[in-house]
Amino acid sequence: MLDDAARGGHRSMLVDSARERLTQQRLGGVADFLKRAREALADGHLVEPAERNARFYIESARALAPQDPGVAQATQALIARLNVEADKALTAGDPERADRWAAAAADAGAAPADVAALHAEAKRLRGVSKANSVAHLAQAFNERLGAGRLIEPAGDSAQFYLAKLVQTDPEHNATQLARTAFGTRLLDESRGALRAQDYALARRWLTDARTAGADPAAVGELDSAIGVAQEQAQRAASYVSASSLTRTRYVPPDFPLEARKHGLEGWVDVQFLVNPDGSVGDVTVVGAQPVGVFEQAALDAVRRWRYQPVMRAGQGIGQRARVRLRFAMQR
Repeated sequence: MLDDAARGGHRSMLVDSARERLTQQRLGGVADFLKRAREALADGHLVEPAERNARFYIESARALAPQDPGVAQATQALIARLNVEADKALTAGDPERADRWAAAAADAGAAPADVAALHAEAKRLRGVSKANSVAHLAQAFNERLGAGRLIEPAGDSAQFYLAKLVQTDPEHNATQLARTAFGTRLLDESRGALRAQDYALARRWLTDARTAGADPAAVGELDSAIGVAQEQAQRAASYVSASSLTRTRYVPPDFPLEARKHGLEGWVDVQFLVNPDGSVGDVTVVGAQPVGVFEQAALDAVRRWRYQPVMRAGQGIGQRARVRLRFAMQR
């Protein structure tokens, strides 16, 4: 309506007065927003909380008076504070927070070169921090590995620190070395348990090694070795009839002279081990009738027998057997 009055040639003091009031209201609004911006800066409310921070008040003032020198001055003050906060974060070793302050400075209109410098320093600091973290974790891993704390305690073992290394930097050389060392150690533990004939423990270590990514060929070879040893142990713990085995050399027992002299007859039950090479060992008497007459003759004979080796997976294994030797007079 004011413009219509002006175009009609009826400019009046009323029109000028109305425009002056609008201008004053606008300037008053700008001044109020800038005052609030200064207070927010003083309180450290640079970009938060929402709609009650320095950046919000400055942008509100800019919307009313884009060319106002006070707005430009407040903007520079905000940028300076944001840069200071980014520097503080870098000094404190917090590159993520520094990046957030640098991004806020960029949004406020900071010089691109200044923002780029802040981001570059944050990136460098992040790399240094990661390197320090990897070095610390690698040291902790090696200490636990050396102490034999491979799996337990769950939160302070070699396995725990290896997981942290993988999480921090899976491709780092220290991480790769730790992976190899851990897998190798688990395989060694499994082999040790195998030598001690603790097959359940050997299996557990082998499972851990497989999960840890140990060399697949070594895992497969050890898996087969445990299987063969378990089967051999099971067979060694159980007896089969000697007649089920193929005997390649037989030596008859001598009939004791005293027994012959007194016309004694009897039998002896003998258990023995057929070794992987077919020889006989671990010969024991488990029963005899009569007692104390024929036992030694039976032992002496069986110890000289030989059998065709019992084979499993292409390898000779031990097998326990039982036989009854009868002693009878020739009629």
